[in-house]
Amino acid sequence: MKNIYNIVVMVALTFFVIGCGGSSSSVAPMIDTKKISQAEKLDTANVCNVKKNGVAKVLAQAKMFNSTAKKMEIEFMRFHVPTSEYINAVESAIKKGSKTVKLHGKKKKISKMGINKAAWRACTFAIRSLQLYAESQKSWRESVPGDGYKY
Repeated sequence: MKNIYNIVVMVALTFFVIGCGGSSSSVAPMIDTKKISQAEKLDTANVCNVKKNGVAKVLAQAKMFNSTAKKMEIEFMRFHVPTSEYINAVESAIKKGSKTVKLHGKKKKISKMGINKAAWRACTFAIRSLQLYAESQKSWRESVPGDGYKY
């Protein structure tokens, strides 16, 4: 009985090593450190101000930073609506000449808002996702138990 148990364990370990450890292809998101350092220095209140900069410029900022966030798989989502949908909705509203934007989240609920607010949200969310990533890389150690902090 002991020999059968040992054989089963050895076969299971062999399959585990071959199945899990044998694959060298990892799906790691691409990290663009240049964009992260740019986003880290930005003040979202000034960069994403629609009245001061205009909808087109704010939307261009949102597209630039959100593309990096999507590649890194850290795209911001608010009320089941990803940042890319805010960007697409603002673009289509600009093409149509509309002043309102319709958003369909993952729950298929339609919400309406002004084009300025949607552009501001898209820009802020795109930049903030990269800023939060940079902050987490620096402060993750503070939340690890046993690091001297009392919780």
